[in-house]
Amino acid sequence: MQLIWFRKDLRVSDNPALYQARLHGHTRAIYFVTRKQWQKHQVAAIQEDFIAQALQSLRSDLDLLGIPLHIEYVDYFHNIAERLGGLCKQWEI
Repeated sequence: MQLIWFRKDLRVSDNPALYQARLHGHTRAIYFVTRKQWQKHQVAAIQEDFIAQALQSLRSDLDLLGIPLHIEYVDYFHNIAERLGGLCKQWEI
């Protein structure tokens, strides 16, 4: 199984990482929401809403490809590594 981690580039078309992942088998996708980190960096509510809309669009696009999008909530960037490692074990990636 392959995993693609979406961060800033939330597009499906012309996405080299997604293309490579799909070449190598079943693929899952993940995006981490880090609200406390966003607050620390003064991300505006309108920007959070924009991200939420972009994630809905991404989910729809990935659904057409048969790729599930998992949205994971952690407080800060430094929490991602541990959570990602646990999910990789759980999903056998």
